[in-house]
Amino acid sequence: MLGKKSLYRLSSDLLPALGVSDMKITLNNEEQALYSGAISDLSPLGFSIEVGLDGSDCFRDDTGRFICFDMELDFFPDSASEPVYGQAMVKSVRRISQQQCGLTIRFMNLEQGAYRRIAEYLSTPAIASEQRHFPQQLAG
Repeated sequence: MLGKKSLYRLSSDLLPALGVSDMKITLNNEEQALYSGAISDLSPLGFSIEVGLDGSDCFRDDTGRFICFDMELDFFPDSASEPVYGQAMVKSVRRISQQQCGLTIRFMNLEQGAYRRIAEYLSTPAIASEQRHFPQQLAG
């Protein structure tokens, strides 16, 4: 059984068991793809991704501030389910290793019913018949 804190934020070691590894996120800015790949953490407030150290620069504008970008969160990419659309923004950056950093991204503006769909997904464990991995694809 998941603990009280785990109901709101799932740690990355539980994600494959709950089918979160099947999700795919696509982040775009003005028709340019910034990131397409897997999520390491998902919560009702946002999600986390891992990118290369120089990869976090594409999420900033010319002055160094984080930009607001469009996102498409697809819970089951291989099915006909509708993805969740909205906008998000980087909340924090932390260094994971010499080559990788983790970005915590918060939802800013989501379409109607998106929070309900995310909550339903988090509260109902998905049973994955096979584990799929979407490698990160950083554009920039």
